[in-house]
Amino acid sequence: MCLNINLFASLKVNEFFEFIGDVHRIPASVVDNRVNYFSELFDFSEYITESIGTLSKGNRQKVLITSSIIHNPDVLFLDEPHNGLDANSIIILQEVISTLALKGKTIFYCSHLLDLIEKISTKIIIIEKVI
Repeated sequence: MCLNINLFASLKVNEFFEFIGDVHRIPASVVDNRVNYFSELFDFSEYITESIGTLSKGNRQKVLITSSIIHNPDVLFLDEPHNGLDANSIIILQEVISTLALKGKTIFYCSHLLDLIEKISTKIIIIEKVI
């Protein structure tokens, strides 16, 4: 699933996660547990009842990251996931990605921050020029 968070700007964060849970047919209790875990981990729990459109860029990014992993996918595509994140959240994201990889998840990770990618990747493809 590829999401543009701006499409959901009028939804509250918790409503957005309910929607994601419904799309993936995840029981509400499981969604709640995972949202509680990730909102504490990424430090956005105080914004759960706020509209997505009112969040900072970094907090919107945290919501998007959480929405991409809330259903425990086997394959995960991340495009510039650090965009807007503070240093602590970047470290946490790297730990989450490493944990998912250790659990056998396949992660495609696009970023300009090569030094961060090198720390967690087993294979790296560098695209120098796109025509």
